[in-house]
Amino acid sequence: MKNSTTSKYNSNLISASIELGYNHRTDDLSNGDHLILQPNAQVIYGHLSTKEYEDMDSGLRVASNKKNNVQTRLGMKVFYIPKDSNFRPYVEGNWIYNSSDMGVNFNDKFTFSSNAPKSRYEVKLGVEGELSKEWSLWGNVSYQFGKDKYKGYKAMLGAKYTW
Repeated sequence: MKNSTTSKYNSNLISASIELGYNHRTDDLSNGDHLILQPNAQVIYGHLSTKEYEDMDSGLRVASNKKNNVQTRLGMKVFYIPKDSNFRPYVEGNWIYNSSDMGVNFNDKFTFSSNAPKSRYEVKLGVEGELSKEWSLWGNVSYQFGKDKYKGYKAMLGAKYTW
């Protein structure tokens, strides 16, 4: 029977964000619907708090390669607002910039990180709306692309109940 040991490695990520935006309603379209143009900007600061870890029995060393990151996002969202519906489809475009690529390094040989370029672009299609006074839903799909053939896909669904 093998001897086994238990090791623990803890890390914490603290982040703070500020987001600004403005809704501009267009004139009604010929069918009575309208658009909302929403330019927006966001700044997110992240700090990774971790200590280096070394397991003497196995020789495993774990360390963070970066401790701080500032992510900025500058974009435009365009909502289509139908006059007879509680749901609003939208299209969104963003430019995203990260000051660093935080990750975890194992034995100075393997690093796990997002591998996303510092500067990348995002296109998003989505819908949001209210089912009732209490229930709202949203969902979107997005595609990110950037330098060195970087690409990423994401889908999100959400629901909120208010009482």
